[in-house]
Amino acid sequence: MGITLEWLLSSERLNNFKCIAGKEYTGNVVKSVNILDNPDVVKWIKRDEFVLTTGYIFKDDAALQRSIIRELRDAGCAGLGIKIKRFLNVIPPEMMEEANLVGLPLVEMPFYYSFSDVLNMVYEEINSQKLSDFEIQYKFLDRLTSLFFENKGIDHMVNELAIFLKRPVLLADMENTLISAGISPPYANLVLERGTHVLTESNISHISYFDSDKKASNIYKHISINGIDCRFLVLIMPDFRGSLYIFMEEGEAGLLQQGILEKAVHILSLEVARTTAGKAVPQHTYQDFFLDFLMSTNERPDDEIINLCDFFGFDYRSKKVCITIAFSECQNEYLKKQIIKELCQGIKEDVCKDKKVYICIGREMLAVFLFSGKNVGPVEAVAQAQEVALALYELIKGRLCYQLKIGISRCHDTVAAIRTAFKDCMDAYGINLTIKSDKPIYSYSTQTAYHLLKKVSFEELNKIYRDTVEPLSRYDSQNDAELFNTLQTYYKCKFNASETAKKMFLHRNTLMNRLEKIKDLINFNPDDYGMAYSYYLGICAYEILRNVT
Repeated sequence: MGITLEWLLSSERLNNFKCIAGKEYTGNVVKSVNILDNPDVVKWIKRDEFVLTTGYIFKDDAALQRSIIRELRDAGCAGLGIKIKRFLNVIPPEMMEEANLVGLPLVEMPFYYSFSDVLNMVYEEINSQKLSDFEIQYKFLDRLTSLFFENKGIDHMVNELAIFLKRPVLLADMENTLISAGISPPYANLVLERGTHVLTESNISHISYFDSDKKASNIYKHISINGIDCRFLVLIMPDFRGSLYIFMEEGEAGLLQQGILEKAVHILSLEVARTTAGKAVPQHTYQDFFLDFLMSTNERPDDEIINLCDFFGFDYRSKKVCITIAFSECQNEYLKKQIIKELCQGIKEDVCKDKKVYICIGREMLAVFLFSGKNVGPVEAVAQAQEVALALYELIKGRLCYQLKIGISRCHDTVAAIRTAFKDCMDAYGINLTIKSDKPIYSYSTQTAYHLLKKVSFEELNKIYRDTVEPLSRYDSQNDAELFNTLQTYYKCKFNASETAKKMFLHRNTLMNRLEKIKDLINFNPDDYGMAYSYYLGICAYEILRNVT
């Protein structure tokens, strides 16, 4: 619903309000009202605000009149109302010309109305509509509940939801087979037959995940229906018996009825549970939904996670290490499918045939959990995961035409840490971008220094850098030298001078001269373990700072 500028202009409570420029934009939504009493206020104007002014601040400045119109339009202002016969007898033609040019409604406001008259009227209507919306939502939930208790069936209930939302609604089981569809009149061309696979390999465009807020994680999926690319908000039912697809226009960030939708999903899940009572719910096709759970950041209690793991067949009791393989850089869909198929086959029949694993398959990523018994320690578990990751890379590297990204987590043994293991892999990717490594496999456990340093403040990070290797960076910039890169490579080559010289294409004598200069500048001694570690932290701090500043 919401009120518009056109509603304001046609209200019987406000006589002689006239839109004199930007008339084709009077359909702009008005969510609040603001007062413009000095030019600096423009930067604080919010989107969809109707702005009121006496015009005093720009009455003698034609340039300011034009710039304020442009700035208000850029801010997403709903319109500008100017009170006449106070400081301005008429609205300046320059402002009208600019308003028509940029598309900002310009409203002439009679002098006998106060700003509070407009403010009170707008907010009274907004509050009235909110109350009306609440009543409508209550009646809808009451209607949906009645349909359930009257045994009207899932089709009636889904159709009722589609009518309420004024948009198509699809209900699919966990195998992505369509159970029911409610199509509102404007979208009559979006027709799917019952039993159709909503998400098959042939009709998925792409999938994206993002958090709408700290409490909930939204999943959006693009599905091609009758050749039309459609975007849907996906809500998974609380008992994991299906998922609800809500049609969304491109650009929509979320539904105003998000809260009411959550209640509706619970009621629909009761009906689905009733109609599928006694039927076995297959699990092998649900792994993409478990990947959704891994990617989400909303907090969940342990008992809820345990129920989810039991449903998906995930062993939450054992120690676990996560390996993720990303395919986002592969543009060839056929090759991507073949690689995923080969990896899954290799995991089950060769690389992990004697190990307990759980595989999650997504369009852009494969996640593999390796489970270990009580007698296997964390170090050994991670070492085994590294061997598996290397074996998987060797299995498919000949087929690759792009850089494969394989992440390895730490070893975790708690229920709450299941998603932490997955996040470890994502963090390992992030560190790799920081240090610009060309290695295909990134292990969280070998990047400990970076992960610890990313948790300290910017000031402390900068101090670590200044207290260790900053003199080398300063010397390099002043003398066009490469002392910092030399020390960094020296570390990577485990303080082997010959290997360092070879990697940097230097004569060994040249390298030794550089190392001597490094020693003079920062008193570096690789035989002093404490000093060597401190300078290593300084190198890591510099790499992080380089990507922050």
